[in-house]
Amino acid sequence: MRFDFYGLYNGVLTMIDRDTGSVWLQVDGRAVKGPRLGAVLKRGPLLDTTWGEWKKLHPDTLVMAPEARYRDCYEPNGTLVERGFTQFPAPYFRRSLTHRDHRLPMFDMVLAVSLPPTETDQVVPASSDPLSNARTLYRVYPVKVFHGKSGVVNDTLGTLPVGVIFKAGSATMTAVSRVVDGRTLTLEARQEPHGRVAFYDKETGTQWTIEGKAEKGPLAGKELRRLDSYMSEWYGWVAYFPQTSIYGLAN
Repeated sequence: MRFDFYGLYNGVLTMIDRDTGSVWLQVDGRAVKGPRLGAVLKRGPLLDTTWGEWKKLHPDTLVMAPEARYRDCYEPNGTLVERGFTQFPAPYFRRSLTHRDHRLPMFDMVLAVSLPPTETDQVVPASSDPLSNARTLYRVYPVKVFHGKSGVVNDTLGTLPVGVIFKAGSATMTAVSRVVDGRTLTLEARQEPHGRVAFYDKETGTQWTIEGKAEKGPLAGKELRRLDSYMSEWYGWVAYFPQTSIYGLAN
């Protein structure tokens, strides 16, 4: 399918496909209007990071060449583009919101983790809201819990041991299952020479990348399963998923 920009809903971009005119949510890839109503796009692991961080992880990455006819739409080479806002860039963003939640400030950056019912034994009541898959568990991990330092949160969502890894500098954050070969690991950040921080598990001393790949140690070559996660400002996520719990807060 080929998509075009459709508009804003809950302060977040929506898309329209050229084939059927169906409208799709950016947040979880569902069609909410049109012939494909209820369909869900297939998703894969997403890493919201800087080019420098990505290049370290995947040095063979190719880069799409800019198209000359759109040169005015590109930022100048080397421009630092901040992620997120401290206020809405235009008043119509706020008018598109259908739900607000004051448990966190509206523009706090969070990593939102979704866990479908097939991945947990926890029973969650169904919802009559067609835009909400209430049987899925949702939890956000505010970036501010790391206080600007690289670190790891070891948590349990439903019955699944979850690890949330944060790398300062690039503000890269990801969520993984802490279970490998039936064994639950405890992840941690360790300070290394020259101020570098690396991620290990306490049980085996294996070193892991932020994408959950074992680089060195007894488990080298293994991978921690990446969980469905999405970097967002709080207002844009919770408007769609009001049943979301917040790590570190009584919900």
